[in-house]
Amino acid sequence: MPRPVFFAADARDTDSGRTALVVQTWRHTREGEGSYQFAPSDWHELRKQTDAEIKREILRHLQKTVVTVVLVGDETHARRWVRHEILRTLELGHGLLAVQLPPEPDTSRGHLPENPLDQIYFQVDYARQAILLWEWDRKTNRWTPPEDVAAIPLARVKYPIERAEGLLSNAFHTYDWLALNGTQNFGRWVELAARYARQ
Repeated sequence: MPRPVFFAADARDTDSGRTALVVQTWRHTREGEGSYQFAPSDWHELRKQTDAEIKREILRHLQKTVVTVVLVGDETHARRWVRHEILRTLELGHGLLAVQLPPEPDTSRGHLPENPLDQIYFQVDYARQAILLWEWDRKTNRWTPPEDVAAIPLARVKYPIERAEGLLSNAFHTYDWLALNGTQNFGRWVELAARYARQ
């Protein structure tokens, strides 16, 4: 069954080719047909547009996929549009997972980069019949409601709700590409994410 993936990444990692191994591993499979990643040239053009236009373009591509894979590099956690792509993924009820990218060839892996899934907090509000969302504001050092997707009606949520609140990283898996042999196992990770979202 085709599992088109939307790859969310820092444009700098895409530009340097750091994301290429993960993206090409999936695009070259039958299941990966229709997968999408913004190229550096895409972002060059998108930055000339308004926020509303960028959001529409992101949504247009998300709607054609069923799983979002967050490619975690050194600065991915600080990229505004990656967070937006994650929040829209939740709103659409798509599968979600994160992959720690291999380190740059000239660097050693002394520590893992910050995970964007640690920057978003959820809480199930049964009184309001919704999942409430907050994102970490690095400027004020506090949790704040996102501009676009601050709540998702429970009636639209397909994910099994196993806990009342927590970081997204506690609800969705993160995999280390090198340590967990992503070349061989990426397809299984995508399938598990799609099934978790009942796609």
